[in-house]
Amino acid sequence: MRALGLTILNSLHAARAVGIDTDGMLDGLSFDEAALASGLMWVPWTDTATLFNRLEPHLDDDRVDAMVGRHMQKHPAFRVLARFAVSPSEWLSLFWKWNVPMNPMARLDYDANGDPHVFRYALIDDVEASRLWLRLTHAAALHALAPCGLPPLEVVDVDIGDRELRARYRAPLDPMREERLAEAHAQPWSEIFGALEILGTTLGSTVRDGHFAFAPVLAAHVDEVADLVDAFDLTPAEARVALSLTAGRTPAEVAGHLQIAVGTVRTHLKRAYDKTKTRGQRELAELVVAHRRG
Repeated sequence: MRALGLTILNSLHAARAVGIDTDGMLDGLSFDEAALASGLMWVPWTDTATLFNRLEPHLDDDRVDAMVGRHMQKHPAFRVLARFAVSPSEWLSLFWKWNVPMNPMARLDYDANGDPHVFRYALIDDVEASRLWLRLTHAAALHALAPCGLPPLEVVDVDIGDRELRARYRAPLDPMREERLAEAHAQPWSEIFGALEILGTTLGSTVRDGHFAFAPVLAAHVDEVADLVDAFDLTPAEARVALSLTAGRTPAEVAGHLQIAVGTVRTHLKRAYDKTKTRGQRELAELVVAHRRG
């Protein structure tokens, strides 16, 4: 579970920020912080549960709340993309939609359209239990609108066990929508696409479900990237590099345009060639142009 690696790394940073000594917490596990930071680490749920079970004795409810609040504000995708949400309920729906593929060890049922919202999160049979994980999930639900600049959800009722969380919440209104979107569109494109690329191959469906409100020029580029992701099973990063080639750029110029390393561009190109069955920059660019024309 690569996505768990990002969650664990952010959680360790957040735990330290609220005064928890994490020395030795990773002892005997299959990963260390360097591996998590690389973004390439496949993290098993068993080790994740072990880590969070070690952390639980150090976390009262106030620390859990502070830790998750910091995590939500610092998450590299949430802090950027939440600003583009068309409404609180759409952001909540998207937030939990992302959670499903990122957390295959659990079943999630969430209805953001009712009043109150209904939420059920349960670890699947035969995986290790972790009450702290469920406490953190509840806190994440409460703070899910924090990246939108909105206050926590109101808790109607909640029941947290070792393997299951059941809750009902109410979301606040969003009186600052236009100001929030204006601030979002003022961000550099590289930062926006860096956040979108965390979505991986779910980019197309999430963008087209109407959760986001992008400015027209940005929306057109996002749609092109999402279309290539869907058509050729590229990652968003690979699709952006392929699109940049159609402007006649060299790999070095692509790197400068996208604000990434030349070596990273070449890695994305190699993978894009393999996936599209093309044999170089010219063929890949021609394929993208032909696909664009339909």
